[in-house]
Amino acid sequence: MFSGQGSQYYQMGKELFDDNPVFRTVLRRLDAEAAEALGESVLAHMFDPAKRKNDLFTDTRITHPAIVMIELALAETLRTAGIEPDYLLGSSLGEYAAAVVSGSISSRDCLRLLVRQTDALRAGPRGGMLAVLSGPEVLDRVPALRACEVAARNYPGHFVLAGTTQALARAESALSAAGVMHQRVPVEYGYHSSMMDEVLDACRGVFDGVEFAPPRLPWISSVDGRRVERATAEHFWQVARRPIEFEQAMAALRGRGEFLYLDLGPSGTLYNFARGNLPAGGPSVSLPLLSPFGNDPGLFTRALALAAPKHASASGTAPVPDTPALRKARAMKVYGFPGQGSQQRGMGKGLFEKFPEQTAIADRVLGYSIEELCVSDPERRLGRTEYTQPALYVVSALTYLDHLTQDPEPADYLIGHSLGEYVALFAAGVFDFETGLRLVQRRGALMAAAGGGGMAAVVGSDEETVTRVLAGSDGLDLANHNAPDQFVLSGPTEQIDAACTAFEAAGARTVRLNVSAPFHSRYMRGMAEEFGAFLDRFTLHPPAVPVLANVDAQPYRPDAIVQTLTAQIASPVRWTETVRRLMGHGDFEFVELGPGRVLTRLVTKIRAVAESLPAPVPPAPQPPAVPASGIGADSLGARSFRERYRLRRAYLAGSLHGGISGQEMLRSLSKAGLLGFLGTGGLPLAEVDRQLRGLTAELGLGGAFGANLLYRHGAPEEETALVDVLLRHGVDLVECSGFPLITPALVRFRLKGGRIIAKVSRTDVAAEFLAPPPSVWSPG
Repeated sequence: MFSGQGSQYYQMGKELFDDNPVFRTVLRRLDAEAAEALGESVLAHMFDPAKRKNDLFTDTRITHPAIVMIELALAETLRTAGIEPDYLLGSSLGEYAAAVVSGSISSRDCLRLLVRQTDALRAGPRGGMLAVLSGPEVLDRVPALRACEVAARNYPGHFVLAGTTQALARAESALSAAGVMHQRVPVEYGYHSSMMDEVLDACRGVFDGVEFAPPRLPWISSVDGRRVERATAEHFWQVARRPIEFEQAMAALRGRGEFLYLDLGPSGTLYNFARGNLPAGGPSVSLPLLSPFGNDPGLFTRALALAAPKHASASGTAPVPDTPALRKARAMKVYGFPGQGSQQRGMGKGLFEKFPEQTAIADRVLGYSIEELCVSDPERRLGRTEYTQPALYVVSALTYLDHLTQDPEPADYLIGHSLGEYVALFAAGVFDFETGLRLVQRRGALMAAAGGGGMAAVVGSDEETVTRVLAGSDGLDLANHNAPDQFVLSGPTEQIDAACTAFEAAGARTVRLNVSAPFHSRYMRGMAEEFGAFLDRFTLHPPAVPVLANVDAQPYRPDAIVQTLTAQIASPVRWTETVRRLMGHGDFEFVELGPGRVLTRLVTKIRAVAESLPAPVPPAPQPPAVPASGIGADSLGARSFRERYRLRRAYLAGSLHGGISGQEMLRSLSKAGLLGFLGTGGLPLAEVDRQLRGLTAELGLGGAFGANLLYRHGAPEEETALVDVLLRHGVDLVECSGFPLITPALVRFRLKGGRIIAKVSRTDVAAEFLAPPPSVWSPG
């Protein structure tokens, strides 16, 4: 798939350019070809060291050839690895890349055409484009949109408008007032609209003397979803003038079979559009090769592994061209392990004789026959926590070992629900089978001895309703976020009963769980501390495969395994967030290893109704631990705070007026392992922009810093302007103060993935921050 204008950014492909010699060589060759027509280097602009990814890159004279050069270089790099496409899908400018890859035109002629086209476009009116994250019904609901034209229909719930600068500004204001999410596309012209009519003759003229050959590879156009039989000047005029019908093109491809869709554009735009058109859980897979968020070599390697032919030549030196039948799309692989509640009599039958060594270890450690307990359970002990947890661990671990005999290729991610996380850690090599069993045995015994409350599942209610119903009770915790409409409460029995009554009155279904204590809640902290002391006796190893933790849906950090396992006992299981973060990588294959299919059903439900979140963040390098005696700065404060913000010490500072807490202070705080906030109060936006540019350059995106966001009474546009600057620089953490209520700027920042630390002086304001946003501001 080849994307068009709007997908570009400075430094696009730079990581892969530095890492991959084939990509680098091809891109340099294309740059030389473009320079023949342009008179200067495209790469010199694209990789300008003074430019950051967040800087606007809208000079069409450069971006037009730059986007296509990136796509052609990726296509040739894939071909060098033996990967040939079954179909080509071009979108807007991307159709030029499709024409080259199909053999219709040479890269030199293509780039010369694009440079000449930018000269023709300069004679036309300036304008722009606006992406709208809603269905077409919003065109009737927001009359201001009628002054624009629909320029693209990408997937259900996403279309693009084109228009004059003034018309787009009015459309943005109206969409904001209606609570509809939208985003400007970084382009200079209103492509795919009547604004192109003024340059019709000039654009057609650039094709004079150019001849096209019939495509050698099937090429699907986003103009109408049909196969391009022969490229012509008229076809490319329609590409520029008519709306992009990407949704229609995807429907045509889906009718031809199941595929691995590779987005060769710079930013993964079509990867997301394709996912929006593919049925959840289907065999087709969509993957990006590049991303503005980095890790291009990793993304490229991942796509290469999934698309690579399975068979090599007899000499072993070159791959044999594959066929669609041989090259089935293989998604990212995720293994999941179930937790307590999935146990059943008869589980593990047939596994114990397959793995006599592990079975003997289990019998010795536990002091009873694990096979007898799991298969026949003559004494009816399988439902008791101290027996359930070791039994589930053993059966799931043996299921995993048995699966390896059939599929030895490691998973890309491992996840487990509560107890199942121990099996995930075993599979990742954090500890051996016996160590894991001893940990689970101790965990089960401690949890069985706990008391003082219970748990209940709430089914058929969204998180907003759950939060509202629980607002009147300060003794209950949300223990499990299992799915967008399924939660588990934990706390004192009387309050559990009262909450169940309230939820049933609200139309939800509740199920009281057969447990002896309020697991995964604040009431388990004492038990968690005791278990943490037990954990300290064992040697744990860094995970060989990423394991996403229940406590924060992020990969286990090698230096925080004990802390994370300890926190898990008294923290909620964030299963929904875990799955949504995996969705951030694209499609994936989920394999449940253990008794039952509870997790499979939950994953299927989440993927069907929830939006993806940013993919898991790899653990940041940690400074070496410094042995200390007694109480020190590193041990004070909340461990959870340190882990959440990846700090060495649980301290924050800054937010001082007038930029007193500026680059120098934040740099020092970060080096000391503390969290710092840029003081934006009293600073002009230009100065905030300058300081953030320096901070992100030095500390990197995701560094231990944020900025303070002040409430602007009577001037919400100032809040909005500051949020725009923060998002442009990729700053995802703010300390907000002085807010007596939730404002649209705060909601927008949060919906864009931002995190908020709020300084409040009243409990009613705190409740506002902890609740979902007002529905009038929620997208859709």
